[in-house]
Amino acid sequence: MKNNFIKKTQKGEDLGRRMSNAFDDVLSRHEKVIIVGSDCPEISPKIINDAFEFLDKSDLVIGPTYDGGYYLLGIKKRHPFLFSGISWGSETVFSQTLQKAETHQLHHKLLVKLNDVDYAGDWEDHGWDL
Repeated sequence: MKNNFIKKTQKGEDLGRRMSNAFDDVLSRHEKVIIVGSDCPEISPKIINDAFEFLDKSDLVIGPTYDGGYYLLGIKKRHPFLFSGISWGSETVFSQTLQKAETHQLHHKLLVKLNDVDYAGDWEDHGWDL
């Protein structure tokens, strides 16, 4: 079976810079790229496939979370402004990102809102043992 994953060390002083660098790296080899949070147990292959399909007709695809962040971000061109001036880790990450997209007139598609896991109680809310 072919290995479809390449592991790389993240580079950047904050989450935004690390994501921007990751997008830059992958966009140098691919036409469409998505980043998926590792803390979203509800994400499915269908959501990921939909995100890639939506990028055929949109500049940006974003999957919001109930806590004000996002679990997925997809683009097909570099947009460094999406990753600067964001209050990472706050309940305004999604709204700040969406505002930047609208200010720069990026056509965007929103995915279904999902839960992510930030605290032990989030796991328990899903009925899972720690």
